Order: sequence, then C-alpha cells, then structure tokens
Amino acid sequence: MTAVTEKFSLRGTPLLSAGNTQTLLAKAPSLWAHVKVYASGGENGVHAHPDEDHLFVVLAGEATFIGPDQSETVVGSYEGMMVPRGAAYAFRSSSEDNLVMIRVGAPADTALIDAEGKADVTGSGIPKAVATRVAADGKLAPGLAPTNKTGAVPGVAIPGRVFAG
Repeated sequence: MTAVTEKFSLRGTPLLSAGNTQTLLAKAPSLWAHVKVYASGGENGVHAHPDEDHLFVVLAGEATFIGPDQSETVVGSYEGMMVPRGAAYAFRSSSEDNLVMIRVGAPADTALIDAEGKADVTGSGIPKAVATRVAADGKLAPGLAPTNKTGAVPGVAIPGRVFAG
C-alpha cells in the first residue's frame, strides 16, 4: 500500500452564532485532525481519554482548560495545550469571539488500531478503538452524552462569516 499525502484547509470554516462544530480535516491510520468552533460553552465535566493523546491549538478566541483540581489555564490565539493520554481536563470558550481551534489526536498505542479499531465513531474520524472517555471518577463518560457538553446543539452558522476567509 502506498501512502498518499493529503492537503486540507481551514479557509471557509463557518463562524457560529450558537453551538459548536467539529469537522474532520485529515486522517491517517494513527493521526487525525479536526477544526473545532465554539460560539460559547465547551466540554463540561472533567474527563480523560485513556487511549488517545491530544494536542489543541487555538487559532482564534480563547479557551480555558480546567484540570481535575479545578485549576484553570487560559490559552489564547497561537497557543496550545498538550493533553497526554489519561490526563483529566475540560475546556470552555472564554472570550466573546468564537473559539476556533485545531484538535489533533493519536493513539497511545498504535496496536489499538487494528481492523476493527479503525472504524469511525459516528463518522467523526476518530477510530472506535481509542474513543473511550472516562470521568474523573474513572467511570465511562461518552463524549456525545449531554452531560459532557454545553450547548449540545448543532452549530448555527452566521451567514457570510467564515474563519480565514
């Protein structure tokens, strides 16, 4: 099998008046990238991903990451946050502007990505094998559960307003 490069662009990513979006930008067998846009809110409920390392890069707006002890780290434009597997966190948009950020994920162990593990979770581009999410108490905390999201409604695009247009 020959590996193929893939170009992607953030140009034209809709800005929102409400809600949030997560759009797959590109995917390789053991690396995936999304652009996330939040009009407000974020992920409530501190949680961890035991099988996936994350990297977040804020492109616009501001994110406040919350640790398991409720400590807060503000991340502004052109800054980022590394979240290794098992690290508990939550985040929220903390500016009046849309939060636009790139989320990159990778399996903690590439052996997890076998034939069955490659299957997407709800078409998100995140392999099922690494999509496990646990709450601070160690109990499963599915990412699509309403208790894990604020503004868990689809993003409402602002007509004519895009990021990097």
